[in-house]
Amino acid sequence: MTEVHYKKIKQYIADSKKRDNAGKPEQIYLIHGEELLCKSALNELLDFLLPPGDRSVGQHVFDGGNENIPDAIEQCSTYSLLGGAKVVCIYDSRIFYSRQDSLKIFENAKKAYDKNELKKAARYFVTMLGLANIAYEDLAGLDYKFLKIDSKQAGDLKWLDQLKAYCIDNRLTIPAASENSAILQKAVEKGFPAGNYLIITTDFVDKRRILYKTIKTAGVIIDCSVPQGDRKADKTAQEAVVRERMNALLGRHHKKIDPDAFHAAYEMTGFELRTFLHNLERLIDYVGKRERITIQDVNAVVNRTRKDPIYELTGALSEKNLPQALFFMGSLLSENFHPLQVLAALANQVRRLIIVKDFTASAQGGTWSKGMSYNQFQSQVMPLIQAYDKTLLECIAQWNTDRSGPGEGKKTKKTAKPTSDLIIAKNPRSPYPLYLLLKNSEKFILRELLDAMGYLSAADVKLKSTGQNPKLVLEDVLFKICR
Repeated sequence: MTEVHYKKIKQYIADSKKRDNAGKPEQIYLIHGEELLCKSALNELLDFLLPPGDRSVGQHVFDGGNENIPDAIEQCSTYSLLGGAKVVCIYDSRIFYSRQDSLKIFENAKKAYDKNELKKAARYFVTMLGLANIAYEDLAGLDYKFLKIDSKQAGDLKWLDQLKAYCIDNRLTIPAASENSAILQKAVEKGFPAGNYLIITTDFVDKRRILYKTIKTAGVIIDCSVPQGDRKADKTAQEAVVRERMNALLGRHHKKIDPDAFHAAYEMTGFELRTFLHNLERLIDYVGKRERITIQDVNAVVNRTRKDPIYELTGALSEKNLPQALFFMGSLLSENFHPLQVLAALANQVRRLIIVKDFTASAQGGTWSKGMSYNQFQSQVMPLIQAYDKTLLECIAQWNTDRSGPGEGKKTKKTAKPTSDLIIAKNPRSPYPLYLLLKNSEKFILRELLDAMGYLSAADVKLKSTGQNPKLVLEDVLFKICR
């Protein structure tokens, strides 16, 4: 019947109440997209369909495993014993998953595992196995080709072994391939008794599936999706959602937040809506009667929760924080990161610090001072950094032209745009990490950074050509750089 964006759910409900068939809303609802937005839309819908006082007897909840579909349909097809409305909810349904979605399921499993949400990660894991028709005993020596991702994308898969052990210990069954999608489709087409409603929530859907089109025809689809990619447009959409929810929460408490405080808090969590809002509630409690939340408040209250141990290690190195650098280095090795991978991350960070030093010593970098505020940095220094990067790319383009033979330039109709990993502002829309990098660069003199590259080079030789303990080699490098 209709598709509704999550921002318009209140308007949809208001319009439904005004229609002549008020009290007889559609019976089928599919809510898909970002988890917290889905739950918010679900609560709005439940308040509409079933008064809170009736939920103890009128609401019936099923886990989203495909094996629960027949039971959910049976429950929704029978009248309520006590009369009144009956709402059957299938939470976190995997009914739309297919083997072609293996990469997406894999990413969701890893994301949940990194957040220590083992139960949720395990659901994704057994779904992958079921779609691939793989049993637990088949996993010994398996190269995980059923994930349809190459080894570079997958990285170290030791965590999957740990997840498998969790599933076995908790006796989680692998769902068998079935016709539950067709069963649900037929039930939706047939309809349910008056006063009965079916609500399905899921993280993503395939709009090409017949089931999706059937639900769209027979009921209502509520779109709570947010782009999850790394493109500029995706990042803009993600930040817009965070700002929208933040402003709603701040408005209820009559609070405001400084721009640099928002950027700092957002950088610490990334697009983790639940975590960001939880931190915002803590900040609201922390400032008390004060109206405005500042960056000092964020630094005092919010801990970095973004799961990125490599980032933590390089951040500790640039801060010359030896204890933290040693901790995160040990953590990475315990998670089976290769020592050369850790060394490469350290070398890249030192290179970035050297480049930043070159910028601050240049004519463009003359406006920078370690005492300037984030707002000053954004308005005064960021444009100069981007101009500095542009000059570098122009130099690279010229070098490429000079190296070409006399006739080579005529053979190519279109010259490729020059790129370089020496660019300072790789993501100009997220300048706060760069602001911190420039501040941390003040902890070093250029000679120290050049010496650091020498230490890293020597460590590279040791790791590749000697039998020394990799952890001791990396510890020696961190001691030399941070002290």
